[in-house]
Amino acid sequence: MATFEIPGYEIYEQLGRGGMASVYRALHINLDREVAIKVIDTDKIADESFSERFVREARISARLSHPHILQIYDVNVYRSLNYISMELLHGGDLEDIIRGAMSQRTIYQVMAQMTAALDYAATKGYVHRDIKPSNIMMRGPDDFVLADFGIAKAADSSTQMTQAGLLVGTPSYMSPEQAEGIALDGRSDLYSLAVVAYEMLTKTVPYEADSAVSTAVKHLTEKIPRLPRRLAAYQPFLDKGMAKKPDERFQSGYEMYEAFCAVRNQFSDDDVLTPPRDHIPQRRTPAMGTQVEGLDGDRTAVWSDTGSPIGSRVSGGYQLTSSHGDDVISGIRNERRSGASRRRSGGGKWALAATVVALVAGGGGYLYWQQQGAAHSEALATVQDPQLEKLLGEANTALAANDLELARERLDSAAALAPGHAAVAQVERNWLDAREAQQQRGAEEVQRVTAQNLEVLLNDGRSLADSGDAAAAGEKFRTALRLDPDSADAQRGLDAAIKQLADSAEAAIAEGDFTPAKSALEAALALAPNADALNQRLADLPALAEAQAQQQHVSEGQALLTKQQYSAAAKAFAAADPNTPGARDGLAASADGLVKAARQDVQQHRYAEARERLKAVQQWLPDHPEAAALLADIPAQEQAWQQEQAAIAARKATANRRASEALQAVSSGDLGAARRGYDALMAEFPDMAVTRDVRKRLLDAYADAVRGEIEVKSWDTAQGLIAEGQVLAPELAVWQELKEEVEYLSANDRRRLGAY
Repeated sequence: MATFEIPGYEIYEQLGRGGMASVYRALHINLDREVAIKVIDTDKIADESFSERFVREARISARLSHPHILQIYDVNVYRSLNYISMELLHGGDLEDIIRGAMSQRTIYQVMAQMTAALDYAATKGYVHRDIKPSNIMMRGPDDFVLADFGIAKAADSSTQMTQAGLLVGTPSYMSPEQAEGIALDGRSDLYSLAVVAYEMLTKTVPYEADSAVSTAVKHLTEKIPRLPRRLAAYQPFLDKGMAKKPDERFQSGYEMYEAFCAVRNQFSDDDVLTPPRDHIPQRRTPAMGTQVEGLDGDRTAVWSDTGSPIGSRVSGGYQLTSSHGDDVISGIRNERRSGASRRRSGGGKWALAATVVALVAGGGGYLYWQQQGAAHSEALATVQDPQLEKLLGEANTALAANDLELARERLDSAAALAPGHAAVAQVERNWLDAREAQQQRGAEEVQRVTAQNLEVLLNDGRSLADSGDAAAAGEKFRTALRLDPDSADAQRGLDAAIKQLADSAEAAIAEGDFTPAKSALEAALALAPNADALNQRLADLPALAEAQAQQQHVSEGQALLTKQQYSAAAKAFAAADPNTPGARDGLAASADGLVKAARQDVQQHRYAEARERLKAVQQWLPDHPEAAALLADIPAQEQAWQQEQAAIAARKATANRRASEALQAVSSGDLGAARRGYDALMAEFPDMAVTRDVRKRLLDAYADAVRGEIEVKSWDTAQGLIAEGQVLAPELAVWQELKEEVEYLSANDRRRLGAY
């Protein structure tokens, strides 16, 4: 039983305890219900405003009523006690099972219930800021509850609910923007939940390092790890869930849940995607705010506005928000000792780094205790209680070994046994001085690790720049500037990357290739969002692309015009905006070419082709002065031509008939009739081919007839036929040849007859 009372509650047993807070199992008498009650005795703290802040923060959880958010029943103050009455759970937390044999069904239940809880919290305007397995508690095997909204913050609030400058998070799970110390919204919690999903799938966190500092920086700088082949189906889900930029992540829990379900269907719910390890080692990443070697790295990290770390115990189970000392609870910083010195370990070059990666470095021993041994001995000499002496002795021994956590536990027990005792106060001061020394060493470690990471980022940026990947190089330099805003090398590298991307965009614009131009400008703006010239150039791209497309139409039309392809040229010019240089003149030239071609068509009696050309002119230039007149004149010209063709056809038919009669006479040997037929043809159709054909056939017939007469020695008849042939075609040499032949043969014939 507890040694104190709270009206309305019966306190049973202590479930967890820290420097200022203890959690008890209790009975709410009026409701007859067991609850967990967290109690803080404000008599033990010097900050007079602590009670008000504690109640204000606790009420955040009380405002959230959701099946998968730990239920708060009561937040109140009784005398010097601040207390929170909350739902009592016996199932443990996700940390207890996450590295065991989790089936996909269990992973699905966690994702479904936590995305719903985060969406609900986001609608109420709160960001949890510390999503991790130890804050996901269990009512039962498939019933999970989000706990510890004590460090939550209103998403739209510019005022910290805790002391100004205090930031909270867990290095292994924090989002890049949380590590960077900038404003958060619900997408930061979704990033952390994606990290939890990665751990449920693989049994390890995505980023681990030898220090909390390096772990936090990895969330900012390193690529998302690749899953093993058997889990590759989940890679796109994690790539989006863990995107470095909030705008590239899931924008709501429901969207994240839907994406998870799409992949879930590729596996069986009973599948254990990654077998449990036979031996689950402790994580290497130490907690921010603790120097105990080997402690689990999954602890809440709390930074102060000075860049010095403040420890916080794990908030899983019912050890919800206890601390290493009496100075922090639920993210509230409170100095117990009036006038305690606060050394600033950040500023200027290292201010952001201190915000991102504040931690306490271990080692070195506790010099104050070694130097002040006489004072401790004198104080212990006044102790009369053996148990108290034993506790203080163990606390001092722990301080000498630099084990502040063990010293804190022994000191708390001593303070509970003998409140206000001088020896307890002396050891308390020793503990505070030891912690302050550790904080100073932590600040120095911040600078060292930040410098190391800065150099890595600069080297990576230079290598990427040399390889031509300006966008990736710029991201490295931009991240380096987050760690060191005064780094001239990082600024030069970033400026060079932006210029290279801008130059690349201009080169693409000059070539009329606007898709890579847009990509290059967007990449440059990702590095310099406020660059007015880049924003304006990106805004100008659609107009430039349209102008280039219009000019392309004109260029195409001009090329076709050169080839006298007037219809295609007119179509290209007409497709361009009339205000594009060359478009109107090109269209007019194309129309003139079409009209000219139409005139040629008319002259060659190709009236259909002429009509098509002129109609095209009227389509693109309805007011063309010649097209309409020529189109109107075509019917008359076509009709006259058709009539002319009909007359020619009739004349040709008559000529063919008469030629046929003459040729029949030739065939029958009636040269007289044939001659008369030819003479008639020659008189009426002297230019026709049939007349020429009849003439040729008739001449051949005369020549054949002469030869026939020569064979029968009918010299006079032969001479007569030769004379008729010469009348028809005096130019032919055949008549002279035949005449000479007749004269020769007839003379021989007369000599032969005279001899007899």
